[in-house]
Amino acid sequence: MKHRILTLVLLLAATAATVQAQEKLAVGRFFSGDFTSKDGVTAVTVSGKKLRPLNLSLYRSVSVESSNEATPQMESAVKADGRSASSREVQYRDGQLYFGFYTLPPVGNEKRYLFFLNSDKAPTKVLTASPRTTLIYMEGQATADQIRTMLKQK
Repeated sequence: MKHRILTLVLLLAATAATVQAQEKLAVGRFFSGDFTSKDGVTAVTVSGKKLRPLNLSLYRSVSVESSNEATPQMESAVKADGRSASSREVQYRDGQLYFGFYTLPPVGNEKRYLFFLNSDKAPTKVLTASPRTTLIYMEGQATADQIRTMLKQK
């Protein structure tokens, strides 16, 4: 019984550290209930067994229409967090961030990644879809190449 309690306490501490690590990022506010509960915001959070095949422990995404006032704020936050990235791939169009993939400094043994896409800036637009700005935060043991492959499949 003591072993189970200790395991539970360690699990809760690890989860709190993960959530706290994300909240310390400039993009953290976009994953909070204050933002995700707004009209026109689509948010997804996945953790646990479903992510194991991807070598991830946490996946969070938030998406808004590119015309939303939050898009430039999201871009600014991504750029701020990107300054501390150990690696980055970025593309700009019309002076605005179109695409960004950042490897953030790890927290403990968890690798962290940040992905940003403003589809309004895409070179070719899909006429049936409204342009969206998407922000994704991921943690786990996955390599950057594994994350890239996963994102290309979406």
